[in-house]
Amino acid sequence: MHALAGMDHAIIGCDADMDFNQIAHALLREAGIADRTTERTTEIEKEVSGGLEVPLTVKAGAAGRERKVRKERGVDDLRLTPWEVFERVREHGRKIILVLDEYDLVPHENLELHRTIAKVVKNLADNSRSCDSRVVIVGIARTAQGLLGRHPSIERSLRELFLRPLTEGDIYDFLTAAEQRLKFKFAPRVKQVMIDESNGNPYFVHLVGLECLDVMVEGRPKTRVVTEEHYEEAIGRAVQAAFRSQLQKWSDAVRTMDPHEETLVRELVAGRDHHPLRTQLQARLVRGGAMDEKTFSHALLRLQQEKRLLYLSRGKDQVRFVDPLMRPFLRILLLPAPFSRKRRNRRGRASTKQAQMEQIRLPLPSNDESRAESGE
Repeated sequence: MHALAGMDHAIIGCDADMDFNQIAHALLREAGIADRTTERTTEIEKEVSGGLEVPLTVKAGAAGRERKVRKERGVDDLRLTPWEVFERVREHGRKIILVLDEYDLVPHENLELHRTIAKVVKNLADNSRSCDSRVVIVGIARTAQGLLGRHPSIERSLRELFLRPLTEGDIYDFLTAAEQRLKFKFAPRVKQVMIDESNGNPYFVHLVGLECLDVMVEGRPKTRVVTEEHYEEAIGRAVQAAFRSQLQKWSDAVRTMDPHEETLVRELVAGRDHHPLRTQLQARLVRGGAMDEKTFSHALLRLQQEKRLLYLSRGKDQVRFVDPLMRPFLRILLLPAPFSRKRRNRRGRASTKQAQMEQIRLPLPSNDESRAESGE
């Protein structure tokens, strides 16, 4: 997103309940195109006379009074079509980048929304000489078709860009910049663990970093150092926050995993290879006595077809998470704590880990329940 700096752009986050009109108006507002128009209505009131048997007539030259009515109609009052969105963008006169972020949250079944977004893309592509604006659709998927669906009429107009994970150097620089700006420090081991656990995912680094700051401030804010204890409390909070936002659509699948499915996922997140071959993952579990080959095959199939947490890459037969963000957060839930503790504290840490798992497995509150809890 930093590449958008210095040019006109509009970035909105999508969610499962948005329709095309809401998305269109949100984009136009963010781009500064939601101008209001003013309508003026002039009304003349004049005296009239008449009787029971005489038609009403207006007296010529009768004294009247004039009333001016100002009405303002905002763009939000209109139902917009894909072509109207294109026209408003073109009339703006400057190149705009329209960004639909978190588009993977839009249900695949919402075909009407996908169709209308595709029409906006087509209108811009077909009229690029008069309007050089662009639509950027951002989300987690294996292909562009996985996000927007198949639309043959715009395939020539689409370009897929696969974003690489952040490197260790990227994350280190990000955390160091945060330290300098906010005048605090991560303990060296904490910073390295955050880098190792993130799998290069910026959302993980950002969320865990914020939770670390909150825990530090609640504890001993004058020290301005995020300790290992702060980190371990922060990651518990981060898990709950993630499964109520970015990972909410996977919460049911996670909390209903049976023991064999959980064992398979634990082995998957524990390995250094983020995308092991199916045969390699199976061999590790069978050799370790966790399950036999038949049990492994059944568990993997359920995690693919029923839970939709995993998939096998085409050709390479690698086991992957459908959402890469799952891996770092499931590592927190399923693996031992990243820092070794003194013996007298290990039992307490185990209890904390168990409590985190049980919280995930409890029914997560709906949006209405969340608002009620917050007093809104």
